Amino acid sequence: MKNKYIFIFIIFMIVLPIIGCSETISDKKNKETIVNNSITSKDIEDEGGSIDINKLKHSEYERLNKFFSDITYVGLKSFEKNSTSNENLIYFSIRYNFIFNQDETIEDIYFMNDTYVNKTLKKFFNKQIDQHHNLAKYNITYKDGYYKINDDFYQGGSGETYSSFINRIKKIEDDTYTIYVTNYITYYDGQEAVLSNIKSIVKKNDKNEYVLLQYSKLANDTLKSR
Repeated sequence: MKNKYIFIFIIFMIVLPIIGCSETISDKKNKETIVNNSITSKDIEDEGGSIDINKLKHSEYERLNKFFSDITYVGLKSFEKNSTSNENLIYFSIRYNFIFNQDETIEDIYFMNDTYVNKTLKKFFNKQIDQHHNLAKYNITYKDGYYKINDDFYQGGSGETYSSFINRIKKIEDDTYTIYVTNYITYYDGQEAVLSNIKSIVKKNDKNEYVLLQYSKLANDTLKSR
């Protein structure tokens, strides 16, 4: 009888990892299916000069995915090249620091020094704000070098996560690329849905970091049902 239980335990330990791997593979395929079905050939301009994503270095692909995933998580509003407002960029920078660098950038619960805002603006948009100001649209005030955020920043989410998937990369000129991206949401129960399809333009700066020049939604963008 003892040997019987030992045998069952061994079988269980062998089968369990296999089941786990199958679920992981299934989840990955499900994600790719969602992404591939969300964007059609009509959405992607036939511009030539496309880069084979499969030949892109893994580290570079991961870097791009993180760049866009962070943008999606923070919730950047779409914009055409050279057309976004300072207010939207400042708001993005404040939210980025609140989400990813809260311990370092938030003072006395509600205050953020504009130095951190400029640092984030430089990182993502190669842009600086000379004259900071109130963000009336977002109920954020500015005084003596500090932005004062509101209680909405501390409202907890419902457990979902936001990520991005690179569909296609096209080289426009040296260090400048058009990148088509699908943004998606993963709910607390593991279900996924597409949030938006984006046409972006990025440029590498002198530090070999990506800077965002355009972030526009494709015309047929729809939020797919869970």
